[in-house]
Amino acid sequence: MEAYAAQVSDVAASVDAFMSDAISDQTARETLAKEFPDQAALGLRKLEPDLRHVVVATRRRLARNRQQTLATSVLMGINRIVVTDGKITPRIKFDLVRR
Repeated sequence: MEAYAAQVSDVAASVDAFMSDAISDQTARETLAKEFPDQAALGLRKLEPDLRHVVVATRRRLARNRQQTLATSVLMGINRIVVTDGKITPRIKFDLVRR
């Protein structure tokens, strides 16, 4: 149940928060090297010394994809929880604001 709660927490996080926790610059650089071995595919004529904006965008894309996969597994896993002792009491709280 603790692992499931951790997954729900990761899914509920913003993409930027998930990115900072789960995707490193090195992972993004490795992904770029695999997906774009020829820098011309990115529209770059030469390898610039600082590709920080490209690395950050790649980290965000990877985080979004991984978070979506995690969300899908959480949704699929909710039907597989087996309670062997005790009970689960689900609750939903809504805050309504009139504008």
